[in-house]
Amino acid sequence: MKEASNRSTSSKRKPVTQSKFSPGMRDWLNHTVYPHLTHAQIFGALPSYTDREGDFYADCPVCHRHGVFYGLLGRQVGTCKSCGRTIGWFGFIRHQFDGDEDRATEYLAELAGVTTGPDGEPLRNRSESIVSSFFGLFECPESADDPLP
Repeated sequence: MKEASNRSTSSKRKPVTQSKFSPGMRDWLNHTVYPHLTHAQIFGALPSYTDREGDFYADCPVCHRHGVFYGLLGRQVGTCKSCGRTIGWFGFIRHQFDGDEDRATEYLAELAGVTTGPDGEPLRNRSESIVSSFFGLFECPESADDPLP
């Protein structure tokens, strides 16, 4: 009996991760914003980006290997076949805005053409479009020492 107990405690389990979003924010992104976006809009500036009927392949923004980062139609993530990193749309955009979740949220909403936030209130108006200012910020990490979140 003691042997079975040792096995169960020594087996490796993935830690349970808590969502950083409120359920309302997660639902808003999943049901209001993401249906209006594509992989090309999020990952399209990655080197070697190639669209294949909604799926895509590109160079990995983490390990920089050629053509190993991919995403499937209907999923809001990209995964690297080489280093194994999975990067969601929101995390990728948040990284481009130096971790600023509010700017990432506004950018995704503007890109999707959504004008109200998860609370139903209008999104903030900016004199300069976040979408146009984003492309001046876009830079992939130079090495694996500078990974995406």
